[in-house]
Amino acid sequence: MVRLGSNSSVKEILTSTVFSAFMDGTMASVYLILLLLASGPLTIIVMTMGAARLGLMAIIRWKQRQFLTQTIDNQARSQTSMV
Repeated sequence: MVRLGSNSSVKEILTSTVFSAFMDGTMASVYLILLLLASGPLTIIVMTMGAARLGLMAIIRWKQRQFLTQTIDNQARSQTSMV
């Protein structure tokens, strides 16, 4: 019975996440089209800034992953030397 409840919880979380992503994507697309109709140069600026943000997030995530891997390796070595 508990397992059935956890499956329902996972289903609800995934459904709400997918629906939210769909709505966000749709609204962002509509906003971008309206912005393009209003001002082409401003649309290019917004898209450039968005791409820069995504690039920065990717770089930060990559560096964070490297740091975490290094930290875990260091902890494993220190625990091995203690034994």
